[in-house]
Amino acid sequence: MRGKWVWIIPVIGAALLALSLFIAACAPATPQIVEVTKEVVVEKEVVKTVVVEKEVPVLVTPTPEVKKPVKIDLWVDPRFDPQNVKGHPELKTALDYEKMVANDYIKDNPHVSVEIQVLDWADLPKKVPVAIAGGVPPDILRDYLGRTSTYAYEGVTVNLEEVIPKEELEDFLPGLLELYTINGHLHGLPIFYWVQNMIVNAAPFEKAGLLDMLPLDDHDWTFDEFYAAAKAIKEAKVGVEYPLVMQVASEQGDYAVHAFIWGAGSNTWRDDCQGLDLDNPQALAAMEFLNKLYKEGLINPDVTTAGWQDVNNLFYAGKGVFMGGGMSTVNVSIPQAQKEGKVTAPMDARMTLYPHLGDKPAGLPVGPTGLVMFQKTGRSDYELQEITKFLIHLSSEKWQRDYCISSGQFPTRYSVGAPLAGDPNYELTLEWVKKYGVVSMGLNCPHYYEVRTAMPAFFQAMFLGKATPQEAIDGMMKASKDIFGK
Repeated sequence: MRGKWVWIIPVIGAALLALSLFIAACAPATPQIVEVTKEVVVEKEVVKTVVVEKEVPVLVTPTPEVKKPVKIDLWVDPRFDPQNVKGHPELKTALDYEKMVANDYIKDNPHVSVEIQVLDWADLPKKVPVAIAGGVPPDILRDYLGRTSTYAYEGVTVNLEEVIPKEELEDFLPGLLELYTINGHLHGLPIFYWVQNMIVNAAPFEKAGLLDMLPLDDHDWTFDEFYAAAKAIKEAKVGVEYPLVMQVASEQGDYAVHAFIWGAGSNTWRDDCQGLDLDNPQALAAMEFLNKLYKEGLINPDVTTAGWQDVNNLFYAGKGVFMGGGMSTVNVSIPQAQKEGKVTAPMDARMTLYPHLGDKPAGLPVGPTGLVMFQKTGRSDYELQEITKFLIHLSSEKWQRDYCISSGQFPTRYSVGAPLAGDPNYELTLEWVKKYGVVSMGLNCPHYYEVRTAMPAFFQAMFLGKATPQEAIDGMMKASKDIFGK
């Protein structure tokens, strides 16, 4: 092409062009530069379509993975009743707490649904065995080792070491995992544990001028010193009627009784887990001491029929000054009872050790609670994996910390650390465990729960005068042998 401008004009428009030039020539002269191409050239162009292959990124919205729905049945104890839970004022029932924990998982796993049942303490040892016998146990149960160990011996629990990743298990205290290992298999996952101590209300002692009779400095005292303090506070006429309040109406009160047996220097269970180990002078001395306290009115007269709430009420009313308990009793239960107006007497609750006969206090009983997964006919591998993931969530660092803060117990994972560090009762308990060790309650022994529930009848017989301390021991030993002989 020539020139700067190329005008391609159809022939039929030539006249119009000439007319335009004429009009322009007649117009007033204006200095301008007009550059016109003299020759008009129409060039032919061949247009080709060329296909070029080129990779072009395409944004594709991924289709979310649709997971098959999984329904999980979870049964739990009533431990986290909101009256004992810290940091969750919006919750009204124990079920609300469990739903909160489950929903924390479901929000990221919407294909999972969880049906929860909160069983009270009386139902746990009844409903679960019935469900197992009927072939319809829950997928996951949260309960005390003393009961779940029975299910392990029955062979109805999932071997958790086969489904939980090794790196998860490495975060748990090995001693507790050992307790949960029965017949070579990890039958449950411990999530927190308590330590049993004695609780004393120091307020009546201070009022009576007898505070120096309590071992509030080193927490170390003998049976004789305990007896002297109990007798003195009752005779002081400051409202204390039965210094030691306890119950043997059910197995739920046995720790407070067994603590005197341990304090006397006896085991309750044999080291080989094959039954009770009470046929010795130390156990007899403990039983005779308790019988003496009862006969002299230093133990509540309804010990054979009272429940735990009855025991608490006697303590809250100032009629009793000694009872079994632990850090959660002082940190959680009593403060909550005070808020609710249940404490009607001056209260200065302290933790101390149980009295002893030997050179030093006995070890402390440690009671863990854990999660077990039951075997189920027809469960797929996919469902097993999903249930395992939820179980790990329930035992996770986040919720263990909340469990321990809310219930005043101790965590089982290293990663949780010391959620109550700085609490004097927490620090004191750890000091005692380190100094005196722990005692075996037989929690992971075969037939533990059967033997445990057989024992209260013999304590009752002794307190009611129907059996001597030795006869009560003989009766418990025979019951133990009969159970193991079945």
